[in-house]
Amino acid sequence: MKFIGDGILAIFPIEEGTRPRENMCQAALAAAREAVVRATHSNKVRGADNLPPVEFGIALHVGEVIYGNVGVERRLDFTATGPEVGLAARIEALTRSLDAAILASAAFAAQISEAGNTHPPQHVRSFDQPIAVVSYPTTDPQLSAAGRF
Repeated sequence: MKFIGDGILAIFPIEEGTRPRENMCQAALAAAREAVVRATHSNKVRGADNLPPVEFGIALHVGEVIYGNVGVERRLDFTATGPEVGLAARIEALTRSLDAAILASAAFAAQISEAGNTHPPQHVRSFDQPIAVVSYPTTDPQLSAAGRF
């Protein structure tokens, strides 16, 4: 996990055979939903204390990145870099304009069996072509239908 200003970058490493792409994408979506559930609970407590709610959007993307610790022994910093990191940041920025708490790239959506709500291609800064994005509900439809969520 990497803190970036007021954001967080979480990486779910893919290793074919032990951590397959579909499983890691499903785990990322489940983690995103858990974050929303916990924030909703926290915001109820904050509201009772007359504090403003914590609001955020979550972007989900899958792709090749370079990540690891950089720096010197006394000051190591975990970081990730590459165009895919930039694309994830741009998708997160779209959560506000598309009013979607959880928004994923088409590359991510293709890795999981759950269908989301496909939006028209979006123009984003630093990318020449519009990108396809898919929003997901903040609760798991299967768990909600079973009364477990």
